[in-house]
This record gives sequence, C-alpha cells and structure tokens, in this order.
Amino acid sequence: LWKVCIRNRFFFVSRPLTRNHHSPLGRGTRCFVAVDCDTMELCALKDTWRVAGYQREGEVYQWLHKNSVRNIGNILAEGDVAGSLHSCGSFDSNWKLPSDSTIRKHIHYRIVLDVVGEPLSAFKSTWELNKMMLDAVEAHHDAVVKAGIHHHDISERNIIIVRPNNAPPIGYLIDWEFSKYDEDGGRVYEKTVFNPPRSTFQFMAARLLSPDPVPRTLGDDLESFMLVYLWIAALYAPNNMNAVERGQVLEMFDSRNPVFRRSCMSSGHTTPYNYRLRSTFLRAILMKLMHAFSFRYSAPLEWMDNAEEHYQNAQKVETHDFMIQALQEGLRNEEWKAIADHAEEQKWTDQG
Repeated sequence: LWKVCIRNRFFFVSRPLTRNHHSPLGRGTRCFVAVDCDTMELCALKDTWRVAGYQREGEVYQWLHKNSVRNIGNILAEGDVAGSLHSCGSFDSNWKLPSDSTIRKHIHYRIVLDVVGEPLSAFKSTWELNKMMLDAVEAHHDAVVKAGIHHHDISERNIIIVRPNNAPPIGYLIDWEFSKYDEDGGRVYEKTVFNPPRSTFQFMAARLLSPDPVPRTLGDDLESFMLVYLWIAALYAPNNMNAVERGQVLEMFDSRNPVFRRSCMSSGHTTPYNYRLRSTFLRAILMKLMHAFSFRYSAPLEWMDNAEEHYQNAQKVETHDFMIQALQEGLRNEEWKAIADHAEEQKWTDQG
C-alpha cells in the first residue's frame, strides 16, 4: 500500500490494474483504484510519463467541463511530479543530442478522476453495450461541437462502464491526453514540433494506415468507434463463430496491411453479418452502421449516374448525427432491452 501526494492531496493506492507499464516501450502508464484520504471514497488514479509540449490531460478535462461535455469524469487532483528525477529526455548541452534526434522530453504526471469504471467488455447485455457506445459517441460529439476538441485515440480501453448507485450505467469516454484542439476555434493549447502516432493501432481508421499522410477528419474518429464496436462484438458478444473463424475476424485489427482493413470496411454490412451474432438486434445495428461507413472506401463506377448520391452517403459518417441516430434507434427497442445476453469471453486462434 502506498500513499501518493498530488498537489497537497493524498491518495492510497495498491497494485495497478494495468500491466502495459512492464514493457520497455511506451510511457509506463499505470492505472490504480485509489482511495481519497479526505473522503475515503474510491477514485481512479492514472500515473504516466506525459510528453512535454502537449497540454496536460487535466487542462483538457477542465476545458471539457467548462463547455458542459457529457459522460466524462471529474478531476479530483492532477499535476506533474516535482523533482529532477521525474523528467527525462532533456540535455543541458546541445552537443549531447543530435539535431535530428527523435528523443522527446517526458514528465512524470498523475491525474485522479472521481469514477471507477468497468471495461467495455463487462456489459450485461448487448443492449447495454449499445447504450455505452452511444454515451461515448455523445461525449465525443459534445467535445467537438461545444469545446472544439477531437479525442484522436478511440479504443476499447478508453470507453468504460460507470455504474452509479441507484442509477442506470453510463458509458464514459476517458484518456484525453492526446486530444487535439480545434485550431479554427482559436483554442490551440498544443504547441509542438513533432507529430507522434495518436491512435491505438487496432482501431485506427483504415485510411490513416496508408503510407502516404492524409488529412485527419472527424469521420476517422467515428470509424474508430465503429471498429471498437465490431471488435467487442466479435470477441465478447454471444456468437456462433469457432476459434479459427474468430481469429480470422480479429486479424483485421492486428494486421499491418492497410489493404486488409480497407477491404473489410468497404465490404460494409457483410463484415458484421459474417460474425454470426446470436443477437439479431445487435447484428442489425452493426450492419446498418457498416453499410454507411463502406461508402468511405468505395467509389461509383464511371458509367453510373449516382456519383452525387454516393458522395452524400459518404458524408453521413463525417458528422455524429447518423451514428447517434442509429444507436438511439437501437435503444428504443424494448424487446432487445429485455434480453440479458451478457458478455462472454470467447476463444480465438492466432492467425500469425
């Protein structure tokens, strides 16, 4: 048991929930269930080495709350850890570091939120899964529209299920440290000369995997939500795939070949149809969404006269409206809501 101080507030923490900090790569991020020493209530503490030159995640949360963004946690404490031992990557003499070096300065940082959530894979029904996805997309919508902030790292780890006492569960969108401020709105906190990868690879939009840089759009974050929904459905929603078939499906998320993911996205509704999901309601939602996203990766044939219609279909997934409306439609289905088809962790065979 450790007692951690963050700007004159104290928290008890024990063993971290996460394991990725054991890797020699990355930023050593650890997440803990903590106890606030003042209130003795549970909270979540994130300990990481943030990249210098970016806004602190706490600053992002403050701006999000100032603009009334829904479905995000409240900050209890945040700040850099003091002392020379808690920063690395900087040098006193210029000659020690080549001018073309990609070494970046990192600063030890901690942030505490007032919610302790469950992973998205802990859904108690596929209807609830759909609700959690909707809540997270609504948080993203508010951040973009109200606060001018784009998350840029949508993944299954960054959507959590929060179960308040005596209240329905809520999907929270977390981990805003690599979010991008909307430059057109004049709220550019990010001042940096480098451009590191900004997304969890498994859920990056297919077009961003191209070797040639492409301008990032709102539709890319929405496609990441789509990929998270597909991944969770394939691995945890009850379905009739065997381990080999499930492994083949999951290969889309791990393959470094951009053609593979682009092909799956352009296949549209046939991609989730092949998952053989037991819930016809979940399958219908996924097929409807994937049909819309397929227009990002297909083009009308020259001899066809529906180029304008095709363009309008592709534009549907460049705003939140279509996705939110589709997810809301699913929530209105009382028959689906009554089914307790909880998550099942299912076996899969690695295709590597």
